[in-house]
Amino acid sequence: MKKGKPILRVITRRCEKVFFWVFLLTVFIPPLYCPAATIEPIYVDSAGEGFKDTAPLGEEEKELLGRHGNNAETYGEARRNAFEYAAGLLGSRIADGNTVKVEVAFDIFDSNNQECPELKGPVTVAVAGPTDYIYFSSRLDLTSEPGLGTAYNVALGEALTGEDFYPGEPDIQVRFNKCLESRFYYGFTQPSSEEKRIDFVQIAMHEIIHGLGFSTDIKGNGELKERGISEIEDDGEEKIKIRSQSIYDVQLYSEGYDDLLINLSSSERAEAIASETELSWDGTDEGRNECGYGQLAAKQKSPSAKSPDGKPLIHAPSTFALGGSIVHVDLATKDVMGPYVGPRNMDLALAMLKDVGWNIKEDALPDCSSSGPRPAPPLDPQPEPPPDPQPEPPSDPQPEPPPDPQPEPPPEPQPPTDTEEEGGGCALVSGPAGEHVSAGAAFNLFLILSALLLPAIPGKIRPSEK
Repeated sequence: MKKGKPILRVITRRCEKVFFWVFLLTVFIPPLYCPAATIEPIYVDSAGEGFKDTAPLGEEEKELLGRHGNNAETYGEARRNAFEYAAGLLGSRIADGNTVKVEVAFDIFDSNNQECPELKGPVTVAVAGPTDYIYFSSRLDLTSEPGLGTAYNVALGEALTGEDFYPGEPDIQVRFNKCLESRFYYGFTQPSSEEKRIDFVQIAMHEIIHGLGFSTDIKGNGELKERGISEIEDDGEEKIKIRSQSIYDVQLYSEGYDDLLINLSSSERAEAIASETELSWDGTDEGRNECGYGQLAAKQKSPSAKSPDGKPLIHAPSTFALGGSIVHVDLATKDVMGPYVGPRNMDLALAMLKDVGWNIKEDALPDCSSSGPRPAPPLDPQPEPPPDPQPEPPSDPQPEPPPDPQPEPPPEPQPPTDTEEEGGGCALVSGPAGEHVSAGAAFNLFLILSALLLPAIPGKIRPSEK
């Protein structure tokens, strides 16, 4: 279990200037060095299982994957290569030199006897979420009972402060459905239209992004989740309850009520998150951000993907779906964080991560200083290979990328008495969104799927132990 640590300061990290002295005509040049984040997988499968599967690839599969960049010999190696490729694509867009640790494995979902159930109807492909949350003293209001706090997933909290709060422990947990191992396509390039299997790289990126910030503390009835934290005093610790809103929730906007979602009453929020077309992304962090990058990225999207005033729409089906509603962008955005298994395009997702606090590289963002966004760089360095002949996929109840529900953020820094469900993320194949994971419960796996320097802020608040 992770133990909470005091929050001593909040610092938004910047690219470091590394000075190289070049004695040429008595001139030196100080280049700007912007390191990329490292997304480091921690494979926890049992020996011979999942990512550690030593079974050799069949010749046909080996040849197919080789043509698509994955030169693996075994199934475990193919899965590791594909996951690390996805992590590299995402990490290369983040301009923080920190390491995000992701615990990942294959597991059996929706079964009490650890045997693969019959695959029919909606099937959970994978699930993911942050392992903990951080609260900064500058965004805690303890004047009322309960108080109100803004939750940052632990990976973002560590990036903002430059600290590793839990050395050696994961920041994000991801689980893939073991019963779908043979249904995944592990190639590096996006699969051709003839490929009927699930794009593993897209799913991996989607799930990691949930752990980086696409998670909610808003429940189906519109109320905010309550969490327990500890206030550190000279004479010990005092455990207190707060109402929690995630930094993601702070960016949401109700078109119907013409106000930020967090400013509405519980009943109004419940109406907004099930309004279908009236939940959007503001991204200005209540005026703290220079601009809403998500709104700028939406300029490249079709009219059906945004509100009348240009805000990108958020997935808000008329029936609230735990793990699906709120934490995905609208299907029409054609983004990696849509509610269905779909494209790898992450221009909108990256812009939204910038809005919540991540230091995204400028070439992956819309231009905040001009009227239009700069085009995003290509996702894959290699050209799309010609469609290759692939064997007829086994008849399976999940051909099409259906809405993808998001699991709740796994282990979080709440007291054991907290049992409400969380809002992480997951993906589905031909089915509705999945469910959130209960706080304090074993990690539920499922998925069928500011550059400104802030002054140091002393803090006395930390998450309580789990």
